[in-house]
Amino acid sequence: MLLLPHIEGDAALIRHQQADKVNGHLKLRPRHVVFAGNGAIVGGTSPLVRAIADVTSKQVPEHAAASVAAVLGQEFRGRKYFALKDLSEILANMDSLDEYFADYYSFKAALARSYAESFKAGELKLRTVRPLENLLETAAPPDIGVITVNWDQCIWEESRFQNVIQLHGVASNPESIVLPGEYADDDALADILENLGFSIQDERVRNQVLRMFRGDFRRPLTAALQTAGFWLGNAETIFVWGLAFHPYDAEVCQLAWNAGRSARRAKKIMVINPSEADRAMCKFLLSAPQHEFVELSA
Repeated sequence: MLLLPHIEGDAALIRHQQADKVNGHLKLRPRHVVFAGNGAIVGGTSPLVRAIADVTSKQVPEHAAASVAAVLGQEFRGRKYFALKDLSEILANMDSLDEYFADYYSFKAALARSYAESFKAGELKLRTVRPLENLLETAAPPDIGVITVNWDQCIWEESRFQNVIQLHGVASNPESIVLPGEYADDDALADILENLGFSIQDERVRNQVLRMFRGDFRRPLTAALQTAGFWLGNAETIFVWGLAFHPYDAEVCQLAWNAGRSARRAKKIMVINPSEADRAMCKFLLSAPQHEFVELSA
């Protein structure tokens, strides 16, 4: 049995109702899990477009914004690899790693600021969809879990969702933000990080290295990913809401693939208003002989 930690404090990315615990660990298994993406939010892409413009001085159309963020993430990944392999060379030419990654951190800060300001101004709102309204009216709150890849706080602040995972971080803290593809990129560097992170004697430099990998949020984000897989694997019903399974979001596709292959129990997969491309990916990742696959209109 997989036992999961309750994450608390400033690094909180998981909110949940009280549940039974085994050996001090949370044992929460929502029967119904909502897997939500940017399509669940009215105005959800505009803050990303603004943040990209802030740091690149280039305007991108909304439909391309996530792909551009993935490209920026890849560029930063290359720098991370170089920093881990040639740390002494970088520090010989710069005062700190923070200087080397200044625009990386500036982009995350701009992203967080843009989403936080849009949320505060009321420009971001949850879409109203009848299938979820029906679920909220009929299911007990502890039986509903919401996993979101969004950076905004619309789902987190929705009081009717009492069990929430912010899989890619949250705008209230820039350090927690995960760019498209960044989970997979960082996994590829994890061995180098572990070896280097514990061998650096200079505490200031060691902290700067760990900051490259989201510092204090590294472990909470990993726990959020593990918890999301646990919820999806044990759910009876999975609602896919406004979520596009982009190839560069490898961990999101992997979560869906594992849930689709799960033999723990038969599931009902309910996809809300999918586009043609999303429909094809949902069926590929989530449909299986033991599951019922249903398309719903909003």
